[in-house]
Amino acid sequence: MTDDTVEFFEVFPWNPNLATGIEKIDEQHKQLIHLLNKLASHIAYQSEDIVLEEVFDELVAYTDYHFKTEESIWEPYFKDDQRFTSHQVTHQSFITNLLKLKNESADKTFTQSLYDILKFLTHWLAYHILDSDIRMGKTIQAIDSGLSLERAKEHADHELSGSMKVLIETVLNMYDTLSERTLDLMKEKNERKHMEMALKKANAQLESRVSTRTKELVESENRFRSLINLAPLPICAYDDDLNITLLNEKFVSLLGYNLEDIPKLKDWWYAAYPDQEYRHHVADTWRSAEEKSTRLGITLEPLEFKVTCKDGTVRDILFNSGSVGNNLNLVILHDLTERNHMEEALISSQEQFYQAQKNEAIGALVGGIAHDFNNMLAGIAGNVFLTKLEHQNNPSTIEKLDIIEEISFRATEMIRQLLIFARKGDVSLQPLSLSLVIKETIKFLRSSIPENITFNQNIISDELPIIGNATQLHQLLMNLVNNARDAVEGRENPCISIEVSLKSPEAKIDKNHAVLDGSSYAHLRVEDNGCGMTEDIRNQIFEPFFSTKDPGKGTGLGLPMVFGVIKTHNGFIDVESAEGEGTIINIYFPLQNEPLTPEKPTKTKRTLQANGERVLVADDDKAVLDISRRILEAMNFSVTVASDGQEALDIFMKNQKAFDLVILDIVMPKLGGVETAMKMLEARSDIKFIFQTGYDRDSALNNMPSLKKFSVITKPYTSMELSSALSKQLGLNY
Repeated sequence: MTDDTVEFFEVFPWNPNLATGIEKIDEQHKQLIHLLNKLASHIAYQSEDIVLEEVFDELVAYTDYHFKTEESIWEPYFKDDQRFTSHQVTHQSFITNLLKLKNESADKTFTQSLYDILKFLTHWLAYHILDSDIRMGKTIQAIDSGLSLERAKEHADHELSGSMKVLIETVLNMYDTLSERTLDLMKEKNERKHMEMALKKANAQLESRVSTRTKELVESENRFRSLINLAPLPICAYDDDLNITLLNEKFVSLLGYNLEDIPKLKDWWYAAYPDQEYRHHVADTWRSAEEKSTRLGITLEPLEFKVTCKDGTVRDILFNSGSVGNNLNLVILHDLTERNHMEEALISSQEQFYQAQKNEAIGALVGGIAHDFNNMLAGIAGNVFLTKLEHQNNPSTIEKLDIIEEISFRATEMIRQLLIFARKGDVSLQPLSLSLVIKETIKFLRSSIPENITFNQNIISDELPIIGNATQLHQLLMNLVNNARDAVEGRENPCISIEVSLKSPEAKIDKNHAVLDGSSYAHLRVEDNGCGMTEDIRNQIFEPFFSTKDPGKGTGLGLPMVFGVIKTHNGFIDVESAEGEGTIINIYFPLQNEPLTPEKPTKTKRTLQANGERVLVADDDKAVLDISRRILEAMNFSVTVASDGQEALDIFMKNQKAFDLVILDIVMPKLGGVETAMKMLEARSDIKFIFQTGYDRDSALNNMPSLKKFSVITKPYTSMELSSALSKQLGLNY
C-alpha cells in the first residue's frame, strides 16, 4: 500500500503516553500507527487505489515481525511467568481476530471493512500498548534497576493502578472522536447528505435523551480538556459569548497568560496587542478574513500576527481558528518566532555574502588601479625631486615644482583612500589618544569651515586610549566634517558639532548595539543641522562610488573609506538622519588598557649621500625603474637595473659580491620580489634588501618571517623615506 496515492494526514497522532520505554518496540508501534493513518487517508478520499487483500497481508507481515521482536525482548526477563504467557495469548488473539475480519470483509462494503480494521486496531493498540506493553516495559525497567521479577511486577502494577483504565478510555475516546470528526469533514457531498438524514433522525429522539446526553457531555468535556492539555500546540477555547473557557498548558507556558488574566476575548486583544494602531490593524485583518470565509463558504485562512506576551516579549504567532459546534470555538496557535528569525538571518547572511562578493570584486579592481597609479605617481615624484636638485637656485621653478609635488601627493592620498576601502592600504595600528588625535584634526579643519557655520566641540579631557592609526582617523574626521559642511550649505543658522566621550559598558548605546561585550568604548559623535537624508539614501551611503553631490563635487569614496577605517579599528558606526532634520553619526572604538607611550619627535633630515655603495634595482615598470636609478645615482650610489625578478637574479648570481643592497618590487612578472630575495639569500645570506610595493606595506612580508628584518617602502615614496630605508639597511648616517 503506497503513501503517494492520496494526501497523507494524521488522524491518529503518536502520543508520548503510548511509549513503553523500550525504543525498539516504540518504533514498531509508531509504524502501526502510521499504517492506521494511511488507511484513514484512503477512507477520507474514497480512494480506489487500495486493495483490501494487501492491507491484510501487510498487517499479518507486520504483526509476525513485531510479535517476534516483542517476545524476544520480554522472554529473557519473564521466562515462563504468567504475565508473559498471557501476553503471548493476546498476540495470538490479534491474529485470530484479524483473520476473522478478513473473512467477514467478503460480506461488507470496502469502506466498512476499512472502518472495522481501523476500530479494531485502535482498540487493540489502546488495550495492548497502554495496558500490557507499558506494564511489561515498566516491569523490565524495574528489574534493570535491581528488583526481583515479583517485586518489579508489583511496582509496575502499583505505578499503573487506577489511572490506566481512565487513560485507556481517554485515548480510545480521543481517537474515536478525532478520527470520526476528521474523516467526516472530508467526505464528499453525497456523504454529507447522508449525514443530514441521520441528523434529522437523531433530532426526533433528542428529547428522550436530554438527561443522559447532559451527563455524557460533562464527561466528554472533561475528556476534551484532558486531550487539549495533552496537545503539543497552544490552544484557546471560547464560547459564542466570547468568554474564554480553556487555555491549555502549552498556551500558558508560551505566552504567560492564564484565565485570570484574559477571561474574555476583549481582555486578550488589549493584552496581546497593547499598541492601539496595531490592535486596530489586527482587528481589521481578522474581520476581513471572516467576511471572506463567510462569503465564499470556506474555512477561515490562517493569520499571522505579532503577539505581546505577559513578560513583554513579542512572538510571531500563526492563528488557526474555527467553530467545532456546541457553543465551542477553538483557536490553535503556531509559534513561528524561531522560524522567522532563521529566515531573517538567512536573508541577512545572503545579503552580507552578496555585499562581500561585490566588495571583493571592487577591491580587486581598486588594487589593480592603485598599483598602476602608484607607479605613475612614483615616476612623477621622482622627476620632481631630481628637477628640484637641478634648479635649487631658481625660486620660481622650485615654486612650480612644489605645486606639482603637492598635486602628486594629493593624488597619492586619493589612492590611499581607494586602498583603505579595499582594505589593502598601508595601515599601522598602535596605541594612541583618540581625544588628542581629534583635537589636532579639528585645529587643521578650522580653516576649511566657512565663518557663517557655527562650529561646536566638546572633547573629553581623558586620553581615551585606543589601538589605531592617526592618519586614518584624521582622514575619517575630515570626510565627516566635509560632508557636514556640504549638508548645511544654504541652511539657516548652519551648525556642526563634534563630541568625544567615554561610553561605559552600562551605557545604552543605541537600538542596534544596546548590549556590549563588557568593554568600554570611545565615542565620536559628529552632528549637523543640514538637509538630512531619506531612508533609501541612508541605506546606500557606504556603497562605493555612491554620491548625492553634483558631478565634480564628490567621488563617492568618502563614507566607504570611513566605514573601512572603522572596521580596521574594530569599531562600529550608526547613522541617524531624516530628510530636512540633519544627521548624527555615532562611531564607537574599543578602549585599550595599555598606557600610552609618548612618541619621540623626529628630526628633519636631509637626503642621504652615499659613498659609492653598489645597489641592484628591479622593477617591471620602465619609468619607475629609470627614475629610481637616477635618484640613487643623485645620492652617489652605483646602480645596476633589472626589468624583472628573474633578470635581477641572473645578474646577482653572476657576481654575488658585486652588490651591497638589492631593491625589489614585490609584484613583478616571471619572478616576484619575495621569491627573488629568497633565492638570493640562499646564495648569500648577508645581502641586504629594500622592498617596494603599491599595496599594504605592513602585510607585504606577512608570510615570510625571515624577511621581516628588511625595509618595505610604499610607492610613491619621498626621498626622505628612501633615505631612511637605505640608512637602516646599510648603516649609513645622514
